[in-house]
Amino acid sequence: MKRLFGLLITLTFFYLLIQLGFKFFDKGQTVNYSVGDNPKVSVKEVYSQNYKDEQDNYFFEFAVNGELYTYQTYQDFGKADRIIKDVKYFNGDNLSCIYSIFQKKSGMDIICKKNGIQYFYRDLVGESSLLDEFAASLKDVGYSLSDYQNNLANEQNISSIVFYSKQIPSDYIVSIEGYKGIFMLRNSDRNNSSSIELYNYDVYKRPISGYIDNYYISADYNQEYSFHDFTVVDLRTTEQFKITCTDNLSLDGYFQGSVGNNIYYIDRSSKKQYEINIKKKTVKEIGNTELGAKVYRNKNWEDGSIYNAVSNTVSFEQYKIDNPFTNYNYERVDFVGKEKSGFYYGYERVGNRYNVYRMEIQNSIERTFLFQVENPRNILYLDDYIYFISGDTLYYYHHAKGVQTILTNTEFGFNQDIKVGITRK
Repeated sequence: MKRLFGLLITLTFFYLLIQLGFKFFDKGQTVNYSVGDNPKVSVKEVYSQNYKDEQDNYFFEFAVNGELYTYQTYQDFGKADRIIKDVKYFNGDNLSCIYSIFQKKSGMDIICKKNGIQYFYRDLVGESSLLDEFAASLKDVGYSLSDYQNNLANEQNISSIVFYSKQIPSDYIVSIEGYKGIFMLRNSDRNNSSSIELYNYDVYKRPISGYIDNYYISADYNQEYSFHDFTVVDLRTTEQFKITCTDNLSLDGYFQGSVGNNIYYIDRSSKKQYEINIKKKTVKEIGNTELGAKVYRNKNWEDGSIYNAVSNTVSFEQYKIDNPFTNYNYERVDFVGKEKSGFYYGYERVGNRYNVYRMEIQNSIERTFLFQVENPRNILYLDDYIYFISGDTLYYYHHAKGVQTILTNTEFGFNQDIKVGITRK
């Protein structure tokens, strides 16, 4: 009996170990269930994990009274399933809305449908008194509109910048070009701002400078016409190093953009294209009048004309793709992520501004309004944050916070060439 009991214990241990392995190393699960009452809401919950180069995520479809709502989040719910406990429903004033109650706080706002478009309640406050009353009634289940409001306390200054250090996401560093170098801003009780001087005098236009991964790179603007050295700053440590080219490089040129560990430079004077590798600290000529130039477009490399790259500014757009949504007149579409965790972002011109919409790749038919922006070029995507400049203000958007103010910089209004970089600590 003792041997049999020991065998049972061993088998049970291995069974639990196998189940644990399935839980942590499988690709996730899809479950369908219903919650709520009057009306009942059908939930499709898809959890994706352990896909190469993908972020683990939950994707939801909520079906109620003929309307479909979608929502995707990278939030960690411990690989659990059936994580929606209840859904509250509102219908009135040409709006239909849901508020989902999760097993633990999710940061998800009330989602509303208006003219076939999803909006978060934080962008509809005051539009319907009935909806405002519905939102107020959710206080007992943990909903608070204040979760999405700006916290502009702890105002601080450096040069022309007014920033709110507690508004900077805690795991990130914000860097902004100044005229003699760069500024570094952090969410910290001490040493939350600093400056790094790179030039001997003010440099207002720096087309051969930019951010790539965790680095800032710039031509040697202390020279008058030509240079050999690129200066690189590690934004996490503030340490600097040089990348040297044996060729004589002209300051009459520009960075086209970055792909992977490489950033690409056009020398207009010599009609050459160079690839600078930040990790290997190398500079390689890859284009000229005989070879032409390489162009990164639609997430693929193409052959292009060096004469076109010299005569015009041919920029690489890391996320920009051709518009796959023929029923929407987006002026620009970006795709961020991969096939299990990605988002499309559509920029639709409305007057002199752009409405920004997000479509989850797992259901790209439904679109959600996020915010408005003046120029779709001033966009940075990092993890599940979107950083953008509008007017003289740098904001970020996050699904659990909405649009938040990070800083204002009066120089944004005078110089649209000022670049901003965001890096993880």
